[in-house]
Amino acid sequence: MMLYIDTDSDIKTGWEGYDYLINSTVLDAHTSTVEKSLGGAKWATIGRCRFWVEGNKLEISVPRSLIKQGGSGDLKFLFHWADNIQKFGDITEFSINGDSAPTAAPTTANTTSTKGDGYAAGN
Repeated sequence: MMLYIDTDSDIKTGWEGYDYLINSTVLDAHTSTVEKSLGGAKWATIGRCRFWVEGNKLEISVPRSLIKQGGSGDLKFLFHWADNIQKFGDITEFSINGDSAPTAAPTTANTTSTKGDGYAAGN
């Protein structure tokens, strides 16, 4: 399950507006990658994140500093989940193959509250 994040609400930056890609490469049972778009469908690994799976639930913890959301207070970003897509770099995969959420639109606004450790937790 990959998480695409748009932190600047600018369709002209990143890939289709998404600046970061979380969890595209799982490194071990609780560690995955954080990638930054280099423009287009090219990504570079910029760090690691932690994740936990319990039943059908997935929790990912990403350091705010990795996605240029340092400081404290609420965050606002756009996101999209994608799983089992067949062709990377093609936005139509969100609606054609695999699982994708939300299904109504490629991006959804999310406001988060933060924990004291600098990580964000979705509301």
